[in-house]
Amino acid sequence: MTAQPNVIPMQPDNPSLSRLRDLVEQQWQTHGPESAIDGLRLTRALEPSGTIRALYQTSFCIVLQGAKVTAVGESAFHYRQGECLLASVNVPVNSRIVQASPDKPYLALSLSIDPAMISELLVTHPEMAYRGPKQPALVTAGMPDDLYDPVIRLLRLLDQPDDHEVLEPLVRREICWRILRSPLGPALQQIGLKDSDTARIGRVTAWMQANYQQPSGWPSWRQWRV
Repeated sequence: MTAQPNVIPMQPDNPSLSRLRDLVEQQWQTHGPESAIDGLRLTRALEPSGTIRALYQTSFCIVLQGAKVTAVGESAFHYRQGECLLASVNVPVNSRIVQASPDKPYLALSLSIDPAMISELLVTHPEMAYRGPKQPALVTAGMPDDLYDPVIRLLRLLDQPDDHEVLEPLVRREICWRILRSPLGPALQQIGLKDSDTARIGRVTAWMQANYQQPSGWPSWRQWRV
């Protein structure tokens, strides 16, 4: 396995990071890893983990304390406090929490991303179109400063059930918009472009995930067409 070049150094603590970390700790203690918000998952670990095999869905993850390594193929992605990882396609990975302790638990949150929302944003804002080289399925970057506020507001909706139905779609849309305008934007755009290689691979992987327990027999070519 080869390490990803140009690993981003650990981000220093800042008030927004501290506020979000405290909120994740509070919500994890109240609600646990799963939540009433679809696709939102909180993670807390008191020690480093062994290898975790998983299928990352189209989503992004923010590490608020500690560090993690996620590998896909021959590439390993190291991300830690104040950094995030974007999975622009459903992809099988091996990951490990590499920095965690009882005094400073590993804390992170992940949120699924709806490709249809990305497509709609790109259609209404064509000036955002990225015309550079293809982006990998996984990318990392420092947490954009203007992303903290909407993520904090999304987490606070867990304690505001009367507002949840109306405000959650609006906050999720803002989060997608902020990511599109960040260094993660080029990779995220591939999610919303139905003819991109990333979108095709994602549809195949999603079909396999949904149908791997079906009775034996190959699907027709039309089912596999992407």
